[in-house]
This record gives sequence, C-alpha cells and structure tokens, in this order.
Amino acid sequence: MNTLSDKKYWDDGYLRSDRGAGLPDLADFRNLPDKRVIEAIEGIGLRGKRVLELGAGDSNVLLTLSRRWPSVATFVGLDYSTAGCGSLARRAQAVGVDVSVVNADMFQPPQDLVGKFEVVYSVGLAEHFVQLGEVLAAMRSFVAPGGVIFTLIPNMAGVIGKLTMRYNRSVYEIHNPHNMRSFLAGHAQAGLEVMRAGYMCSTNFGVLSSCFGTTRQKGWKLYVFLTRVSKALWLFESKVMELPKSALLSPYMYALSRIRTETPC
Repeated sequence: MNTLSDKKYWDDGYLRSDRGAGLPDLADFRNLPDKRVIEAIEGIGLRGKRVLELGAGDSNVLLTLSRRWPSVATFVGLDYSTAGCGSLARRAQAVGVDVSVVNADMFQPPQDLVGKFEVVYSVGLAEHFVQLGEVLAAMRSFVAPGGVIFTLIPNMAGVIGKLTMRYNRSVYEIHNPHNMRSFLAGHAQAGLEVMRAGYMCSTNFGVLSSCFGTTRQKGWKLYVFLTRVSKALWLFESKVMELPKSALLSPYMYALSRIRTETPC
C-alpha cells in the first residue's frame, strides 16, 4: 500500500501530543466541529451495534461515543501506531470508558475482526494514502452483512488545503487533496454504494494548527486571526442558525456508504 506518511511519523506525533484525559464539551460552541462529527456518526444509529474506528490512535471521537453510549454499543479502536494505541488505552481508562484497543495494520486485519462490525468509520485516515479505493476496500473487510462505512477527510481541495500548502508544504504533501468527485470515485472503486455525502461545518481554520511549530513561524498571526473568525461563526451558529457548507470553506467532507450489491439481470 502506497502511503503518504509512515509509522514513525505517527508514533512521533502521538508521543509529542498531550491532549490530557479530558474530552471535548460538546455543549461549548468552541467545540462545534467535534459536535458535528459526533452527531453524524450517531445519526447512523449505534444502539446494539458493534462499532469500529480505524486509525483510532488517541481518538477523541471514539472515547466520546463510548461515553455517550455506555453498555448499549460495543466500541473498538484499531491503529498501527503503537504509541497511538498506548495513548488511546490510557485515556480510555482515565475517562472511565469501555473501549477495546487493537494495535494492528488494517491491511492485514486480525481474522477475529473481519466482517464483525455494523458500523466502521474513520476520521482523517483515508487521505493519507495514494489510492483511496484500496483504503476503502480494506475498510470494507471489517463490515458485517448490512453494515455501513462512514468516512470523513479534510477538504484539502478548498481554502484549508491552499493555506496548508502555502505555510507548511510537508504537511500538505502527506494528504491526498481529494475533491468531492474523486472522493466519491474512490468509493465506487472499492465496490461501495454511497448513501449520502457532503461537506461538514461552515469553517474550521483550527485544522491549520499542524502547520505551525512556533509562534514566530510565517503565517502564525493570520492563523490566529482565522481561528477567531471560525469561533465567532460557531457562536453565531450555536445561537442563531447553522451556516451553509461549501466546497471552498468547509473543513471536511464525508460519505456514508454500504457494500454495493449486484442487481440481478
């Protein structure tokens, strides 16, 4: 599998990160993007389901879902990063949620996980590979009969991608900058039928944080200004009305799909 990043990159990143034990407060307008992601996955219907996150190292999403759905759904997180799995396991224990953590490569899945999950999802995983169809084909191997796949990636074809390319080319180059057309084409190549797809959130310039190592780096002041704009818009959305999503400004794109069945002739 041709990847745009390697295991060392992710292990080093997880070792450097320090999220602490806490989880985002979804009632706080400053966490509106987290809330939208959680709502999208919960909207699939989780009660009584076996739920798998792929690329789950240190995942806030998995821990939040497990806290919100205790004892009514089963949650598993899989990642090939040893450091990421260690961080996820420690934080799950710290916040008191029941999550099974599996340190494995999704392209060489443990046989006891193949075809076992009604909901398989990833948040910021598929864009780190050259061939999207191959990644999604690997994801579908975990899906139980009648199950679904939810895939969310950053909208690197929009403004976020352009700013990332300008201020940190190395970060940009570990992402495959899909637009909606190529994103949906990858699902078709993997034999998946997309039930719905679209852009998520009106804006979130906070995703540019990975571009900046120090406050003295070129573009830092613009980044701070843009994050404040995003937060002001989220406050408006939390109090007044939701703003439109767009290919230009939305930070994420998503698709909910299922395994395509052949129509008899």
